[in-house]
Amino acid sequence: MVSMVNKKYIKYSLIISCMLIAALFFSILEIMYLSEKNGNPAMVISTFDYLACAQNSIVAGINFYVFAVVIALETVLLTDNDYSYNAIIRYGRSNLFYRQVVKIILTALCFSSIFFWINFTMSLDKSVVFYNWSDINSYLFYTKKYFVEINPYLLMFLIWLQIFMYIVSTELLYLLIKWIFWRGKEAFIMIVWLIFLIIERLTGRMIPVVNATTLYENMVEQTFFITIILISMKLILLKTVIKKRDL
Repeated sequence: MVSMVNKKYIKYSLIISCMLIAALFFSILEIMYLSEKNGNPAMVISTFDYLACAQNSIVAGINFYVFAVVIALETVLLTDNDYSYNAIIRYGRSNLFYRQVVKIILTALCFSSIFFWINFTMSLDKSVVFYNWSDINSYLFYTKKYFVEINPYLLMFLIWLQIFMYIVSTELLYLLIKWIFWRGKEAFIMIVWLIFLIIERLTGRMIPVVNATTLYENMVEQTFFITIILISMKLILLKTVIKKRDL
C-alpha cells in the first residue's frame, strides 16, 4: 500500500515538474522573441518589457493552458487525501477548509515566486535599461506611442501579484468543483473545472493582466478588484459546500 502511494506521488511529481518546465520554456521563448528586436537603434527594450511579456504569457498566452494543468495536478496531489470520511472526522469540516486554503496559498507563493524570479533574472540579463516606460526612446513609446508613469518596484510587485492571484483563484475553483461532485471521476471534474476556467479567461477582465497597455487604460485596479471579489466568493462557497457536504 505504501509503495503504491509513493508511486502515485512520484508520478504526479514528475508530471508537474515536466509541465512546469514546459511553462517556463514558453515564458523564456517570449523573452527570446522580444530580444530579437533589440537591434533597432530607434528603441530601447527595458527589463520590464521582457518581464511583462514573459509573465503575461502565463495569464493570457499559451502558458495559460499549460500552467492550468500544472495547477490542477498540484491541487490533486496536495488534497487527494482530504475527501475521505476519515479525513473529515479527523480534522473537522472547518479545520479541513483552512487546511486546504493554507496549502493552496503556500503553493501559489512558491509557484508565482519561482516564475517571477526566473523571468526577472533573464529579463534583467537581456536588457541594458531597468525601466524606461516614460522615455521617448523606449520600446513602449516606439510601438504604442504613449508613456506609462509608475514606480518600477510597485510594478514588479503587481507583475508578481497577477500570477499569485491567478493561481489562488484557479486552485479555489478546482477545490470548489471537487467538493461539489466529491466522489465523481477526476477526469470529469477536471473537464468541468477547465470549462469554467476558460469562461473566466474569455470574459476578459476576471484575470489580472499587468502590462503597459492595461496600466495605460486603467484596467489593472479594476481587474484586481474583480479577482479579489471572485476569490472571496469562492472561499465563501467552498466553506459552505464543505460544511454541507453529506458523508
